[in-house]
Amino acid sequence: MKSWIPVNLPSLCLAFILVLFAGLVAGGMTGSSVGALYTEGALVSSDARTLAGLPRAIRSDEWGVITPMAIGQVSHHPQLPILNRNIGPEGQNMLIVGMSGVPVSHLSSIAKPATWGFHLFDLRRALAWYWWFPVFACWLAVWWMLCLLVPQRPMLGLLTSTLFLCSPYVAAWSYWPAYAVFFPAFSLCMLLLILKQPGRLANLVLGAALGVGLAGFVLLLYPPWQVSLGFLFLLLVGAHLWDRRRTLSIDLVLIASLLIAASVTLLILWQWWLDARDAVMAMLDTLYPGRRVSETGGGFSLAVLLRGFTNLTSMFAVDFGGGPMNQSEAASFHYLFLPLLAALGFRGQAAWRDRIVQVLLLFIAWGLLFIFKGIPLAVANLSLWGRVPSIRVELCLGLAYTLLCGRLLMLPVKISSMALRRAVWLGTAVSLLWACIVVIAVSVFPESVQGGWRSWARWATFGLTFLAGVWLINGRIQLFFASSLFLALLTVGPFNPWSIAPSQVELTNPQALSAITWAERSKRVLVIGDHFQAMALMSAGVPVVNGIHYYPQASLWKQLDPAGLQRDIYNRYQHLSFTTGVVETQGGLDLKTPSADQVLATIDPAVFDFVATGATHVLAPTSQSEALGRSGQLTRMLASADWVWWRIGSRCGPGVC
Repeated sequence: MKSWIPVNLPSLCLAFILVLFAGLVAGGMTGSSVGALYTEGALVSSDARTLAGLPRAIRSDEWGVITPMAIGQVSHHPQLPILNRNIGPEGQNMLIVGMSGVPVSHLSSIAKPATWGFHLFDLRRALAWYWWFPVFACWLAVWWMLCLLVPQRPMLGLLTSTLFLCSPYVAAWSYWPAYAVFFPAFSLCMLLLILKQPGRLANLVLGAALGVGLAGFVLLLYPPWQVSLGFLFLLLVGAHLWDRRRTLSIDLVLIASLLIAASVTLLILWQWWLDARDAVMAMLDTLYPGRRVSETGGGFSLAVLLRGFTNLTSMFAVDFGGGPMNQSEAASFHYLFLPLLAALGFRGQAAWRDRIVQVLLLFIAWGLLFIFKGIPLAVANLSLWGRVPSIRVELCLGLAYTLLCGRLLMLPVKISSMALRRAVWLGTAVSLLWACIVVIAVSVFPESVQGGWRSWARWATFGLTFLAGVWLINGRIQLFFASSLFLALLTVGPFNPWSIAPSQVELTNPQALSAITWAERSKRVLVIGDHFQAMALMSAGVPVVNGIHYYPQASLWKQLDPAGLQRDIYNRYQHLSFTTGVVETQGGLDLKTPSADQVLATIDPAVFDFVATGATHVLAPTSQSEALGRSGQLTRMLASADWVWWRIGSRCGPGVC
């Protein structure tokens, strides 16, 4: 490495990364798919501009849930509230929004750095920060962590971090996996710095930063990633402490630093708990996801594990044959497990004795056991892995695999020239075998799931997989990372849209609706049809009944289901949609759960009591106007684009009061 890396190259790379981040934020650039929400003819418009690519509909949790909620916090009066009164009749506590969270004027925002932009900048640059912070924070944190663990190879650490960040899995899930990895990686960096130079008073500040990082990891509020990542990073901490067991010195400053870290974490979480407790308890009481605690793993096949090799096309496919897989679930990592084992063998005892290699191998073995075979229920409950579905182990498995590749390439290959020539031939054979295994394994997917894996994609993937395997075994660092990154970028490059974030969102036809004063808390809209349009209205500051509810709105369901007979249907995190149709129940309401996170309410307008929803207005597509016209409660107001506005009157139905 020393022969081709200038001494100051790591510093130049760091400066470039920081300048790039600052430039993207200053320019208001984003890869968000929120353009899918503010489309032509939609209820809400924005001044966002798409420069390249297309919004990804599959990222609906990003463009249809969390991003509009973040914008809705800015549109709310007052701004950035704990309780957003524009979501549901009761409002929604915004402290319980996980992943990157949403901006809230609260102490816990210190541990939610993705939202800092909303406290510092205008909306456009805040949204740019919101999108890019997880990317750059993970990029730098993993690099920094590797530099501290293996200080002799900084550029290899950067390449390893880049390879993880460019994986299809991380990109497909809106870079929330990167944000999840950032917190434990950053926290480990703080701990390593404290242990590196004991006795420094500066360690007290590092302890406070460690506390913020740990609190941020807790506030991700997504146990499947938190549990698996927590186990992986605890193994890394344990390996480092074991290596340092003879030189580690414990002094008052070290103890004080750790106490400060614990105090900061507890303070942030306690303040968060005081204001989020009721919402958290409501979430824990839900059937989904609150009581989803009995996962025991298993269910994976080799094809599912290696599905990432179809991502050149499967991430862009539209038809998945109605099965459980979609573009995001199809995304994975380009695993080279067989070449990795061969590379491990060629490095001999130096690799087997390396503590980082040992713990990464241990975790990979555990992860593969969990997803293929499963574990006993008692072990799952005691270890908390009962909260980790097999498909969500992918993040940690991919991270451990990537770190192991980087670590092995940092170790020298100490064999004779003759043995090296044999190694080249053996490496070629092993890599060719693995590439064939990959092609055969994923060929069992139906064409719809493979996304039309055309010949060019198959051969490009096959060729790059083969070459990456050969170069991994033979220690050709530049060539391995070049081939691996090229395959990853070829996949994820076209997946991300490039656009200028909106500086404002507003009703498409505000003049026609000037008679409605939305700032009044008594006004609220029930949206029939597309519940994402309800989220669009909320983001523009319009109070809505339905949309996305992280926990059931008790007052709403008390009116719609007074006896609680259908509680198992709506007691969940829910995408709440209303539509008109034929209903045989006496009250004109039929509830169903098309999937674990959806509640579909079908209503007969001639019978249904719209007042029970707490709404004062109804908004529906033009196609449903005839059905709504049968209601004696609704008065047609005006049409806006392809939608019609109705005012809700008395409880009287046609001929009945």
